[in-house]
Amino acid sequence: MNKNYENKCTLVGKCQLARLYIINQPFGEIYSPQEALIRGTIFPDLYEPYVRTGKKGEEECKK
Repeated sequence: MNKNYENKCTLVGKCQLARLYIINQPFGEIYSPQEALIRGTIFPDLYEPYVRTGKKGEEECKK
């Protein structure tokens, strides 16, 4: 370590900068590697495809 190095880092009080939250998920069925690549997850319980319900504001643009 460089002896000329001066540590200029300071603590920001005793602030909590982040918090970890993990939901327990039971291990169950998994997709095949090919299906997982298509769906974006290997776990069927996490698969929630985006469903487009309409174009918000499209009517406003046509006025």
